[in-house]
Amino acid sequence: MNYALCIEKNDLLRTADQLEASGSTPQSYLDSLRLSAFDAYIRGDKSVDRYRLQRTIARELSRGNAAFLGAPLRWNSETLARWHGWFRNGITSLPMTKDEKRNIVTALLAADLRPLETRNEPRYKRLLLFHHLDLISN
Repeated sequence: MNYALCIEKNDLLRTADQLEASGSTPQSYLDSLRLSAFDAYIRGDKSVDRYRLQRTIARELSRGNAAFLGAPLRWNSETLARWHGWFRNGITSLPMTKDEKRNIVTALLAADLRPLETRNEPRYKRLLLFHHLDLISN
């Protein structure tokens, strides 16, 4: 797929995932697509889905992909810390859609929250599940 066309469609993350699934695209090219989406988001491009971006960066970090150290790692950490703060007691009083809640709760459940929940990460995650099981099970 043409890189310029991907940018024009603002669909870099989906394109990178599709190319990766084909198994024939160099990792460096996939990284460049994903990092371009990150750069666009940081510059204010609202067409980049922040939840998909967070999942993508978290996945690449868990794979040990060094291309995502630095600014993407910092952004992911700050984003998770902010979301954790919003759901400090397992619920939030902030106005948000069900999709936003689902995305945030899912990200928090998937993340290593030991730096934020030093005493009992499993208890916190159970609390999240208790309050939001209806969102996640759908």
